[in-house]
Amino acid sequence: MEKTVCCSSDIIESCFGKYRELVRGNQSMGISDLRLCIAAITGNCNSESTRSAMENVKTEDIRNWRREKIPVTLPAEKRNLLKKTG
Repeated sequence: MEKTVCCSSDIIESCFGKYRELVRGNQSMGISDLRLCIAAITGNCNSESTRSAMENVKTEDIRNWRREKIPVTLPAEKRNLLKKTG
């Protein structure tokens, strides 16, 4: 079932303002997997959906999803390269 979301630029700006506030301490990271917090900021989470997710999703599922869907940030690539050469 597809949901239609009506959105204005004010709502989008507010959402990214909250995102920037959450990642303020990690500015050098750029946009990373912390962008997932945008869904939490704007979503309709309740205790039942949270409980269901916690009971049904395995940590390995999350790791696999992250590897497939979220690209490695430039600083992380640099750290990995330095580990291999150093």
